[in-house]
Amino acid sequence: MTSNRQRCAVGLAILLFAADTAVAASKKKYYLTTTTHTGAQALNACDKKFHMASLFEILDVTSLTYDTARGFSDEDSGSGPPSGEWGWIRTGHFAYNGFDIPSLPNCLAWTTTDGHGTQVSLPVVWGAASSTSPWTAQSIACLTESRVWCVK
Repeated sequence: MTSNRQRCAVGLAILLFAADTAVAASKKKYYLTTTTHTGAQALNACDKKFHMASLFEILDVTSLTYDTARGFSDEDSGSGPPSGEWGWIRTGHFAYNGFDIPSLPNCLAWTTTDGHGTQVSLPVVWGAASSTSPWTAQSIACLTESRVWCVK
């Protein structure tokens, strides 16, 4: 015979599972494309219902869900994003393609292969704090073929 205590414990477990599932489903999804693109192609690289991400949209990865069905992954990615894989990222800056510190260049708002753009990666080596933590940023030539960070 099942006691009230056992029924309550089962009910609580079901409630907690449902709440956890609802929270995970409500999180915004993001991914790194499996295909590579020049800076001029980056805006059109994401699947339908997704767009090229601004760093500020994916800055806090703890509030997001990595879309493993769409995104690139490595051998030890599990359900999370790969580390050490670079992708183009929107900067929130005006159209610019000079070679400066990362966060400024954006291939003239992702319209050209001339000049430079910004890429980010989750670091392979942990513990190196930066102003864009946990992300590592670099400025790279717009004609470079690279993956693209996308968000829904």
